[in-house]
Amino acid sequence: MRRPARRKPLIREDKSCKSTIFGFVVSASLPHRPECGLNEHFDKCPRCEGTCDDPFPTCKTTCRSPKCQCIFGYVRYNGTCIPFNSCPNPRCPKNEFWSECGGSRCEATCEDPYLNQGNCVPGCTAGCECAPGFLRNNLGVCVDFHNCNHPCRNVICPFDEVCVVNANKTTTCVSRQCLLRGC
Repeated sequence: MRRPARRKPLIREDKSCKSTIFGFVVSASLPHRPECGLNEHFDKCPRCEGTCDDPFPTCKTTCRSPKCQCIFGYVRYNGTCIPFNSCPNPRCPKNEFWSECGGSRCEATCEDPYLNQGNCVPGCTAGCECAPGFLRNNLGVCVDFHNCNHPCRNVICPFDEVCVVNANKTTTCVSRQCLLRGC
């Protein structure tokens, strides 16, 4: 016995589909694929999307509902995709502020609160920096000096002296002038 010829599905203007399978007429709607805006592409399995405030978000799910997402190098700002470098000055995390000449490689840290180690390379980069009285910890968060896990955190030095950690990991107070000139 010969099978009836199978016709190609007929796709209509309203994106519905009609076909005959084994003598039965089957109708279905094709999934709606929205038109994406400027600098966007349609993604069937999108992850979380970058914004000016958080350009590289940490995604908790591997796949979200299909939608339009910004193309590579663009982030979402007020509903549209713009180049990351066109974002307005970003909001900085807690205990930080934006500076056109911030994000310096000479920023004091919990490891080196007084920039004693001499590995500071002067430079000027736009970015967020720790607010006065705060230091960047090893996780990149600006914390109060007393929240740093540093040997000098509980040492009180006389006026115009600062605590330093020696090569043998002991603390001592030295004159600020010695730090600058090398006594």
